Amino acid sequence: MPTPTSLLVVLMYVILFLLFPPRRSRWTWVGAALGIVVLAAAITYPSIKTSQVCEITILDSTVGLDGVVVAPGGERLVFSGARPLWPGQKGGGPGPLPAYLHWRLYRTLDAVVALPLNSRNAPELLALAQEFRVGGFWWRQERQPEGPMVELINLLGDQGKPARSLDRGNPPQALGEVFLAYPSWEGGQAGALEVTYQGRRVLLLPPLRRAALLKLPWPARDRPLAALVAPGDVPAELLKRLNPERLVLFGEPAEGKEFPSCPVFFSRWGAVSLHLAPGSVTVQEWSP
Repeated sequence: MPTPTSLLVVLMYVILFLLFPPRRSRWTWVGAALGIVVLAAAITYPSIKTSQVCEITILDSTVGLDGVVVAPGGERLVFSGARPLWPGQKGGGPGPLPAYLHWRLYRTLDAVVALPLNSRNAPELLALAQEFRVGGFWWRQERQPEGPMVELINLLGDQGKPARSLDRGNPPQALGEVFLAYPSWEGGQAGALEVTYQGRRVLLLPPLRRAALLKLPWPARDRPLAALVAPGDVPAELLKRLNPERLVLFGEPAEGKEFPSCPVFFSRWGAVSLHLAPGSVTVQEWSP
């Protein structure tokens, strides 16, 4: 059961008050019935509404790249790309994904993709496996499993949904009407997520090392980008080669960094949502 929002909590208390008032009347019954209808609609609406927009939301996260793709039909793919860990370095606590998905009143996640998985993002993916119904987990693994990674792998095995490799485990190629691809290079040690809807393409780059980012095999002329999601220290040479129409940066941008002439958005100032529609691409910034 997702965590209710503060407004839903208030509505629940109002309903309880109307069901058990100090002095009962016809209007208290009417108010309670109306409150129950509104509460039921608020809970069920997120799971049944449809639109013609594909939403890609990038969260403000210390983990690295965190966010969710929501297809027009309501299908959801969660993505997480942890910043690299050096040998001996330990990960942190849960990132923002579980709280954000609860806030959106999601119960089911069609897929979870880790680009890559390490001890930095394993705790929040473990929380997703514990608190949501997940259709499947796919990941690109940096090193031998340890700590929370082992706990996550064991839990998924116990649930009968073992984790699968992005390169060999047949990850989803579509999310409803949205097409997905998982370009990889460097012998499978580096990878990204490509989302395409209505001919508009978005490339999401996890926080890879500079050398790996520069080797990204992307024919920009043949595959123009409506938007690029990249770490704040993405090399300027790569930005020039990809030439995206919009740029969303997560994490801290490099000091003195020069940005391209396209619109630039920063998730460190609040979540950023890309909305891909049949005739347009819009960006919404969620400032705190």
